[in-house]
Amino acid sequence: MQEIWSRFPATLELTLISTCFALAVGITLGVVSATAHNSRLDLATTIVSVLACRSRSSGWDSCCCMCWASGSASCHLGPARSGDHPPRVTGLVLVDSLIQQNWEALSDGLKHLVLPAFTLSVIPVATISRMTRTSMVEVLQQDYIAVARAKASSSAWCSGGTRSRTR
Repeated sequence: MQEIWSRFPATLELTLISTCFALAVGITLGVVSATAHNSRLDLATTIVSVLACRSRSSGWDSCCCMCWASGSASCHLGPARSGDHPPRVTGLVLVDSLIQQNWEALSDGLKHLVLPAFTLSVIPVATISRMTRTSMVEVLQQDYIAVARAKASSSAWCSGGTRSRTR
């Protein structure tokens, strides 16, 4: 049980990084795909998302490991350099290196998280982008959006949602 708790901070750190990446990329791809509805970009995003959702996780693992092994990725697997570990405060390497302002350890920790975080986030990115696209296309086809577009000077107001119209 002690072994599990000693590895838990690294697992938590990897989970948080991959979830944040999946949310940021998935929502962005879904919004871009929905605003360019029925375009080539929409079709390409949909095809890649469907293929990623249907693939098995082990396939992505293999592709990422082959990319790393060929030297085309600047990611690091294996243990970090021993001298770069900051003193353990929280157990999270990135947080501990930020607290200690050890920028070399932060850089090394990020390099070690890139490939595992990407591998873990591929399938969630596909799922989130498909759900975001579907929901946004459905909302953009509602009657109140058509009325808002007719009244607004540009359609960016309707799809952006952040600008408010003043009279």
